[in-house]
Amino acid sequence: MNKFHIGDEVDILTGSHSGSQGYVEKVIEDIPGDVEYRVKVGSGDIITVRDFMVKEGFLFEMANIHPKDTGLETSLHAMYNGAAEGLPHGPRVKVSTKGHGRVPIQLKPDVKLAVEKNLKKEDKDIVNAAISYISSNLTLFQDHWDGNITDKELLNSLPKA
Repeated sequence: MNKFHIGDEVDILTGSHSGSQGYVEKVIEDIPGDVEYRVKVGSGDIITVRDFMVKEGFLFEMANIHPKDTGLETSLHAMYNGAAEGLPHGPRVKVSTKGHGRVPIQLKPDVKLAVEKNLKKEDKDIVNAAISYISSNLTLFQDHWDGNITDKELLNSLPKA
């Protein structure tokens, strides 16, 4: 069941639009239980909050890390200050795949799939490349999760693979 509906006013608490208010313009549920919200914020920007956490009526954005910025074949999604948001899991980065949506990669104790999945070969290759990239930049992702660096600092610090 969706937490937000078209027209609902929401507060954005993390990410590049932190502190903004906006209105839900579109709700898409293309995978059961995985909802995407298109939110128009006060600046007029339309943001997509696909990987999100809803807490007492607030949306939490994730940093969307584009393939052109990493050299990977896929996008990565990293939660800012997840440690302080009371999430029910440890530090993670999500990896977009072709056939399995976004899969979570845990950062501790080892960088690996957080949940075992039977991935197709092409998705295994994508996930393995992402795991290698995340492992090589583990301190940056962990600092971002811990709230020690912002989305912008993370994006500016990540090298191309």
